[in-house]
Amino acid sequence: MRYEIRAATRADREDLLELSAHLDSVNLPHDADEIEAILDVSERSFTAQIENVRDRQYVFVLRDLEAHRAVGTSMIIAQLGSRYFPYVFFDVRNEERYSATLDKHFVHEVLTMGYSYHGPTEIGGLVVHPDARKAPERLGMLISYARFLYIAARRDLFQARVLAELMPPLEPDGTSHLWEAVGRHFTGLTYREADRLSKKNKEFIR
Repeated sequence: MRYEIRAATRADREDLLELSAHLDSVNLPHDADEIEAILDVSERSFTAQIENVRDRQYVFVLRDLEAHRAVGTSMIIAQLGSRYFPYVFFDVRNEERYSATLDKHFVHEVLTMGYSYHGPTEIGGLVVHPDARKAPERLGMLISYARFLYIAARRDLFQARVLAELMPPLEPDGTSHLWEAVGRHFTGLTYREADRLSKKNKEFIR
C-alpha cells in the first residue's frame, strides 16, 4: 500500500465528511457546510492568506494512493482563544476553609470557570477510517505525528504550549453526564447543541 500526507484541499470534502461521521466533534463536525468552511480556513492558512498567524487552522489528510481517497485526518489550531472569542475551560482546584467553632479544616474540590484570550496551540481532529486502523503502517501514528513535524518546522506560527483535548465519555445518544449535571442547568441546551453553538458563539456560557 502507498500513502501520502498532505494539506487538505476542497477536493477532500467528501472524504472528510465521511471521516467526520466517525468523530463528529466540534473540530470535525459531521456537517457538509461546516466541513467546507473548515477546509476554506485551512487552505487560506497554508497559503498565508489569513494575516494573523494565531487565527490559522491547518487540516492534514492521509491519502490511500491506491484507493484514491483520504483515510485519515488531523488538524492544528494555532491558538485557542482570541480577543473576541475566548477559550473557556474549567479549572479543578482545592478550596480550603477552617471553622474555629468546630475546630475543623475542610478541603473541597471545586470547578472554577476560566477564560483565556491568548491560549495554547491545540492539536485535534484526529480520525482514521475504521478500515485503515489495523494497517501495519500504523497510520494513526503517522497522521498524528505529521502535526508535530509541521509545528517543529514552523515554530514561529505556533504557541510555546501545545494542548490536546480529549472528548468526554458520551452515552450512545450523545449525552454527557458532566454537562447534564452542570452546563444544562444554565443553558437549557443538550451537550451536542452547546458544543456546536460554542464553535460560533460563546456568549451563552460567559
